[in-house]
Amino acid sequence: MNALPRVLILMPYDSDLYVAMLTGLKKAFERAGWIADLIPSRWRDIDLKQMAQGLQPDVIFAVNRPRSTVQWVPNDAIYISWIQDHFFLSDQLIKSGSQDADITYFITRRMFDDFPVSEINNAKVLLCGVDTDVFKADLTLGDVCDATFVGFIGHYNDTQRHISVGGKQVELRKYFEQYQNWVLKSQVSAQNFSALLNLRDQFLAEHGAEHGALAKDIRHIVDEIIPRSADRAIIIHQLLDATTDTQIFGPDHWKSWPAFAPYYHGVASAPSDVARIYAMGRVSVHNGGYLAHPRVMEAMGAGAVMLANADAYADTSDAPGANFIPGENVLLYPPGGLKAVAQAALADHDLRRRIRANAAALIRARHTWDHRVAQILADLHALGRDFHSRSTSRDDASLHSGHIHP
Repeated sequence: MNALPRVLILMPYDSDLYVAMLTGLKKAFERAGWIADLIPSRWRDIDLKQMAQGLQPDVIFAVNRPRSTVQWVPNDAIYISWIQDHFFLSDQLIKSGSQDADITYFITRRMFDDFPVSEINNAKVLLCGVDTDVFKADLTLGDVCDATFVGFIGHYNDTQRHISVGGKQVELRKYFEQYQNWVLKSQVSAQNFSALLNLRDQFLAEHGAEHGALAKDIRHIVDEIIPRSADRAIIIHQLLDATTDTQIFGPDHWKSWPAFAPYYHGVASAPSDVARIYAMGRVSVHNGGYLAHPRVMEAMGAGAVMLANADAYADTSDAPGANFIPGENVLLYPPGGLKAVAQAALADHDLRRRIRANAAALIRARHTWDHRVAQILADLHALGRDFHSRSTSRDDASLHSGHIHP
């Protein structure tokens, strides 16, 4: 038995985003008097089993890994599943029923509302947190450029490929163009997951094919690369129409897009680098499936003026108490409306100054990782598992902290 309570945090893969995000969670557990270990769940199950047997965790906190997929959890350990992606909202969660996690968190209120949570044990909402040791408003570098964007785009060549669908050769370029036209015409963001599935299935039906018949790599391109890239390309074109003093950061796929390559400034890996990027732009732009996204919250913590997509799928009510207030701590743009919102923000210094201050204050008051750990501990207490009696001071906990395992 550990002298201090111990949590084993499983991240889905060791990407820069997950390492940075879950390192903040790890540090917050340590400040609460826990031993915390951060491990990629891509390890073989036999290795994870040996790890768990050696560490003897009181709690396993797994991102995007339902309890039903794990066979090595110690009998007396609490299992918490944190679902962050629609891809993982599979029938496994429903079929496992009462045998699933002790607590299942969804990262947004909308995801919680979209899923039949009545069939899952202790389904709750847990928003992302912010490591305010790194993302803090006093990092502000001044107005280095008009706008910054940090995010993903697929490789341009993937949107131009020919694939075999229903025995016919099909140009994915046509799907890409069809998708962009649909987004612009419908005035609905491509982040609308249900609409995405409908459009995808319609496209495949027109070519006499079914989704399940596609090769795995083609399904990935059709399901994710093209929709995300099409939507992202629309947004960046609108941003560049507002200002060409824009710096783009993310995977080097951006260099494969002729229209965007001149504005690409590299990969932002270290959290401190990302914080500086957010702080140096007069505005930063978000284009994603929900407002309480790690990028949005980290940017707000760094005092950024965040322009976020405001369609129905990325609404401002991610959870009670989130307290995102358009015009006060974040600015929202409608489909097709980024150019106008960006130009107005860039022309209003007083507005930007107020948004910066309010955004950073909101994160410190409601959205640090310490707030999230306090929620987790309260939920554990509600299960009758109270670890507070073994908590220690922040200095003592640092002597017993776990490690990040590569």
